[in-house]
Parts: sequence; structure tokens; C-alpha cells
Amino acid sequence: MIKGGVFYFAVIALLLSIGIVFALSDISVISDSPINNYYTNIAQKEFKCNATSLNPLINATFYLWDSSNVASSQSINLNDANSSSLSFSHTFSTEGTYDWNCVFTDNESTMKSASSNYSIIYDITNPSLSVTSPTNGSYYNSLELGLALNEQGACNYSIGNLNNIMSGDATFTASVGTLENGINNVSFTCTDLAGNANSSQKVYFFIDTTSPTVSLMSPYPADATSSSASESFKYNATDNIGIRNCKLMINNTESSVDNDISTGENSFSKSMPPGVYSWHVRCTDLAGNLVNSGSRSFTITAPSSSNPNDDDEDTSESSSDSGTPRRSNQTSGITGNTVSNQEINNTSSNTLNFLRLNQNLSAINKYLLSINQNVQFSIIRENSTENHTLTLTNLTGNYTEFVLRSDPINIKLYTGEEFKTNLSSSEFYDFYLKLESINNSKAELTVKEIMEPINRNAINKTLIYALIATVCIIAIIVLVFIKVKKGSKTKKNK
Repeated sequence: MIKGGVFYFAVIALLLSIGIVFALSDISVISDSPINNYYTNIAQKEFKCNATSLNPLINATFYLWDSSNVASSQSINLNDANSSSLSFSHTFSTEGTYDWNCVFTDNESTMKSASSNYSIIYDITNPSLSVTSPTNGSYYNSLELGLALNEQGACNYSIGNLNNIMSGDATFTASVGTLENGINNVSFTCTDLAGNANSSQKVYFFIDTTSPTVSLMSPYPADATSSSASESFKYNATDNIGIRNCKLMINNTESSVDNDISTGENSFSKSMPPGVYSWHVRCTDLAGNLVNSGSRSFTITAPSSSNPNDDDEDTSESSSDSGTPRRSNQTSGITGNTVSNQEINNTSSNTLNFLRLNQNLSAINKYLLSINQNVQFSIIRENSTENHTLTLTNLTGNYTEFVLRSDPINIKLYTGEEFKTNLSSSEFYDFYLKLESINNSKAELTVKEIMEPINRNAINKTLIYALIATVCIIAIIVLVFIKVKKGSKTKKNK
């Protein structure tokens, strides 16, 4: 730098940073090497630039600066050459990002630089690796490698004789092919953009592709009559490396989890309300291998309800003049006995027996039906018994169709939809049906007796609205007819 030329070089740096040409001329300047945004971990670096000009070139100056000051300024006399290719050398002492450019001057004092500044990054720090998968001492049935790097770079891994490049630039992954069961190890090596390298320590892990063994043990839950039955679900699970957990699956839904599996007999205990159940046990070992046991079925039937005060007092409610059914201390509800899942599937007569509901109308009965199977039930009132049949007539992947008899009622339900009607009363809904799910060409139903008042006001409003709409439509038709008649008479008079 020329003595006292601080202001001069400040102006030069500003003009270089925004790529302004000092004067209109035919000087062409190109920065040859290194390329723009170049990373290096080598302290001494050579910079090349060249220029061509219609006028003789008398001087060239190389500038290198960082964000705070000029790191290098080197000038060379060119002896009136019309073209020149020059090299400048600089030795870095501090890591960081630097910009550089060359300025050429011709014999008319015209100055010009390359159209844009080039950057060079001097980096001598090794990258930092963080292995995210596998973890030391862990078990896997298949392996997905994971690695994080604190900067951009490239990584590879080594497992036995495998040595492959990983995909990514700062976060790396790789799917490993088939590995032998047993102990394996992997190591990683990464290089950043400047050429600095770093390696991880070996990570040891286990590969296991053998599924555990699980079997159900007797005594199994059996059919019972109870409002709440305490059942024990026993099983035996073994594995060559260990069981992570076992789950009790009831009707294909997770019901309980056991994370402490002992050798030999294990069990789940649950209180089961009335219903039809299928159960099995699902176990997963430490490597993630999963297995399901065989399945078994059982049915819990709600007990028949009765009023212990039959001989002591009359607990009946008087019926109204409008025909509200009386609830006496006689047994009432949808009555009968359930059958198990297996019996439902194999019922040759396509007829299912039925459940007796509680006196308080709270019992819920679930059935699995195939097409043309039905549920027969009776609604018992004080002085009468009404027999009815609900038949599944059509089943698709989305909806079902039923016929409810004795007086046929056609019902179409999509999954999750409900239906209720009044079979024995003009004032109360007493029958409820819901389609829970459709699986394996079977419809899972909820059937129960209800005692829900019918909202006559809503029905009457609907009838009134329908009547008004009908009157309006008739009035419009009459007006149109009169207008047409008048029009035809006018034409005849003309």
C-alpha cells in the first residue's frame, strides 16, 4: 500500500465491491483461479487473473480483503503490453472468508476490474460428527444409518467389507442391505468442503431377524353370564434376545400392554362387560420383530333382569290415554341368549339368538352378521310380547342394508350411523341400532332397547312445512294455468 493512500484504497475497495468500472474503456478483466466460493485448508494460495486491452496496459494490482480490512495488495508493472496473465501469491494466517479481484490500468489511466469479486474460504478446522443411528449396544432387524455433520461435506460408512457413500450434505442417511445375525459394527468418516476430515469411533450393534414365539395358555376365558366378568388372559412368550413388550388385543384393538415379560407364564387381567370377544396376544422383541398368537373367542351374556319386589308392591307406571307403554315389574326388553363369534360365523340356520336387556335399559348387545343372517328378539310389555327380526340383506365396503320385521322397515346404514324407531309405542322410541364397522364381509352391530320420547313438535312442524310447500306449489300451477288460458283467448280475439 502507498504511504498516505488509505483514502485511495478505501475508494478502490468500495468500487470493487459493487463492480463499478472506473471509466469506459476496452479493457477486459477475468479472474481465472481459484473459482468463486472456493474452500481450502492450504495456507499458501496462488491467485490468477488476466486482461486484454486496445490500449497498452501499464499496471496491474491484486487486492485481497476480508470484512474488516485489506489483507493483501500487490502491484506489477506491465511495460505497455496489450494482454497479460498474472499470478499473485498469498499466505493465510487466519481462518475466514475473503474476497479478491484484480485492477488493470492502461496508458490513458483507465482502470478496470473483473465484473464481480470472487470469494475464498480458508478453513483448517475438522468437522464434527454425531451418529444418530445405530446406538451402541442396540438391537435391529434392519438398519437405517443416520449421521449429522456440523457443516457441509461428504460422508461414508464402513461395516465389515461394506464401504459406501452416504447421501446428504449435512444430515446423512443410508439403508444397509442384509447383515448377518449377531454383533456388527460401523464407523463413519466425513470430509468438509475444505478437505478437513474426521472419523467416528466404532459403534457396535446387534442384528436379529428371528421373531419371538408366543402361545395362549389355558384356562382360557370362557362363555359366562355376568354383568361384569373378571377374566385372566394367559400366555407364554420366548425369544432368543428378549421381549420388549406384549399387548393384549381384544377385537383387534390394543387393550393392555405388558413391558415386563418373564420366562414362562404371563397374563393380563381385565373386567369384561357383556359382549362377544375375540382375543390374541401380540409380542415384539428387542430388535423390533413382531408376532401374533392364535386367537380365541368367548361371550359374556348379561344376566336376566327381574324385580325382587314383585310380591311386595306395584312399581308400574300408569299408561297415558295416548298409548304410552306401561313399565311394569314384569321382565321387559329384548330377550334371549348370545352366541360366540365362531357360532355366529357357522350358524347354519342363519338365525342368531338374542340378549335379555337390563330393567334399566342400559345393556348393549353386539353382533357380527354376514349377509342373510338375522337377530331375533322380543319386546315384552305388561300384557303383550312382540316378536321381531332384524335381517342383514346387503353389505358393501361402505354401507349395509337391513329389513326390520314384523312390519317390514328397510334400513340403510353407513359405518358409524345410527337408527332408532318405535316398535311398540306411539310415544317412545324403543329400538336402537348402530353399524359399528364392516370387516371381512361381516357387519358389527350394536343393538339395544331404549326408552326415548318422540319429539312430536318437530314432527308436526315438518308436516306443517310440507303442507305449506304443497299449497304453494298448487297455487303456482293454478296461476300458470290461468295465465296460459288468458293468453290463448287473447290470440283468438286478435
